[in-house]
Amino acid sequence: MRKKQLGDILDKNLPKDFYVRLLQIGSPEYISGLFLELAKRKWDLLREEAKDILEGDIKWADENYASGFRRCIKIYLTAIDEDLSTERIQWIRNNLHKVDLHLTKVKGKDLPKDKPLKGSAYRKYAYQGLFQDYYYSYDYTTRSRSYKEAPQRYETSVYSDGIRLNIIELKSTLQEAEIYGLADVVGRLAYYLDAPRITFYLKGSNKREALRYFRRYIKRVIRDYAETEPDKFMEAMKHFLLSYTEQDSICKYDDIFRYNELLGYYLYFDFYENPTKYYMELGYMYNPSTMDLFLELKGRFEYRKDIWDNNLDLVLEIALKSSVKQIIKACYYILKDSPKGKDFIDSLDYHKLIALAHSKYEPMEKMFKEILNERLNKSESFNPNLMIALIASPNEEMHNYAKDYFARVKGRFSPADTADLLFLDNLEQWEELFRNSIQSFEASEFVEFIKEVINRADKLLKLNQELPENIRDILSLSLTKVEDLSEESKAHLFESVLVTLTRRIRMPQWLGELVEEVLFSLPYESLEAILAKLEIEAEKGWNHARNKRILALLEGIKNKSLPGDMEILDALSAGGSKMIKKLLELMERNIESLRERPTTLLLMMEADVHVLNKMAEEIFESLPVNEQRKLHAMVLDSPVRKVYSFGLKQLDLIYGERIPEQFIIQMLEHSAPEVKAYISDKIDRVLGSFEEENERLFMYYVRTLLLMPNRISSSKDRVYELIPMFVLKYRRNLDSIRQLLLEVGGSNSIKDSERALVTLARIEQEVMLHEG
Repeated sequence: MRKKQLGDILDKNLPKDFYVRLLQIGSPEYISGLFLELAKRKWDLLREEAKDILEGDIKWADENYASGFRRCIKIYLTAIDEDLSTERIQWIRNNLHKVDLHLTKVKGKDLPKDKPLKGSAYRKYAYQGLFQDYYYSYDYTTRSRSYKEAPQRYETSVYSDGIRLNIIELKSTLQEAEIYGLADVVGRLAYYLDAPRITFYLKGSNKREALRYFRRYIKRVIRDYAETEPDKFMEAMKHFLLSYTEQDSICKYDDIFRYNELLGYYLYFDFYENPTKYYMELGYMYNPSTMDLFLELKGRFEYRKDIWDNNLDLVLEIALKSSVKQIIKACYYILKDSPKGKDFIDSLDYHKLIALAHSKYEPMEKMFKEILNERLNKSESFNPNLMIALIASPNEEMHNYAKDYFARVKGRFSPADTADLLFLDNLEQWEELFRNSIQSFEASEFVEFIKEVINRADKLLKLNQELPENIRDILSLSLTKVEDLSEESKAHLFESVLVTLTRRIRMPQWLGELVEEVLFSLPYESLEAILAKLEIEAEKGWNHARNKRILALLEGIKNKSLPGDMEILDALSAGGSKMIKKLLELMERNIESLRERPTTLLLMMEADVHVLNKMAEEIFESLPVNEQRKLHAMVLDSPVRKVYSFGLKQLDLIYGERIPEQFIIQMLEHSAPEVKAYISDKIDRVLGSFEEENERLFMYYVRTLLLMPNRISSSKDRVYELIPMFVLKYRRNLDSIRQLLLEVGGSNSIKDSERALVTLARIEQEVMLHEG
């Protein structure tokens, strides 16, 4: 009544002085109500007065009233501030789920998170007294009562301290939901107050009056929506009903929703108003422990039938998404008996019709199966939308309908319809249908199919799911049809695909790979002819790595030139088989330019493509010796086994026995043991043999090794050890050896200097002894 009076007063648009006077003479409840009504209308008439009251000391009301008074003023000040109200609305929606008090512990023991409790369990705990805020006990020896606070049982949040519900915060949320017109929040709150968690907490903690207050408040808000804003009424109903699960019955018998007050009030209103009449109709046949009265009632009973009749689309959405039979049953009768129901059902698309045909509620399932069968029997020509809807269903019976229908009308998918099949979650089940559809295409239809797939790139990306491998294989293998296209069709297909790349169309990875395959499925000569007539605008759309890769190769084919090394490496490492094949053809046609690109030849040798390896080796072997030597150092330095192995084979052919100094260092410091072993064995063979034909070679390696940096110290030890024996055999080299050792002995390396001078002393001693 007070709310209605305040509303009437505000409707009169009285001067501000009148409301200031009300602040002076009104009771705390009346003034609180005034601020809430002003908040609802977003009137900032009393902004300053509200701030003054909030900052002042409220002495004219006791603390409880003063606290509620301040709370209402804060709600008002937030509501009239656009930024604050927007932030508050977002906060409410983000935290609303915390209102639902799911038990996490019972008697101090954790409950499993993956097994939500049924309503009957909450009912049992309530009757056991587990939801009391304090646990009482009686000591018979002292004849005294004691109590202690209940242990934590909920997750802590703004709506709960872990033990009890924050009723004031819940009240504020409900009032703000009404003020801001948040019908979705009102609907969710209605569900929370009807579900077993809050219901049995409030009943089990002796707060039944709070439960009655909240439910009355919810009913009044939703009633106001029904009277003035039917759209909000239906929005609240949608969020209210779709929140229910099969665990939300508050009856001691699971799955019986007869005692969920708000659910019964809105879906079975006529029964709620006059239950005796319907109990008498059922008579002795009704057994409350095994039968839910809501499921036994026949016909429509919902609150405000006229609004439901005008929103059959929402009724359908609720029927399709709800898992509770009592809710689906009410929707069934609305759709069946509504004056607008027949026209609405006739307008349903096949996806919704099929979903209704395997409803959880048996009468709903039966009715819509009959409607579906009627439509199928009437359909004499192939309807691809109907077929796709049938095969998209998870229901095996619908799949049988699809097969029978397809055979009866001799179905055939168009290119666009076949592209739509890619959106199916269960496409793997229909692999053969998909393959046969593509194989049936004529040349022009196949071109159209590829274009249709690419046109759906953005939608396919939003699916955020990978295409099964066997379906990708079907698409890839289908590209053999490209070879059968006319030159005109090839050019048309190529240009269509190329345009999509320049438009910067985002697409899933598998589709990007398909686009690449389409472009490079064309024969090389066809590509050359098409590209000769096209100008590729390099500045458009080539920001993606894949697109850059494609562009580089296309420009190479067009200009009859090789891409850069980085582009070639990118194509080899990330390109598909058809791209690599075209790259090989381009290289074969530009062999002469490869002879002048040593780094590219090295890249080819290191690639995991045998044809490229052989091509590079053949080019290397055909180069003049001086050109081979430039490339050979790079080949020998490669970390790839097959490349440095090839370099070792070429070593003797190019240099014979006399390995250049820089190669010796390079090979001795190589990361591969095979390379180190090769050069070590070669030097050891020469140094270990004092044959006359190796005399000059021995002197070459001695000079080379001794003048090298100290990093190869172990090899030098072997040389210093052999020099005296060599000199004794070939005395004509004594002066050269003496000069070399003196040169090393004067170096900055202490170790080299010591070894050289020691060796020289040994030689002088050996020579003197020999001469003596």
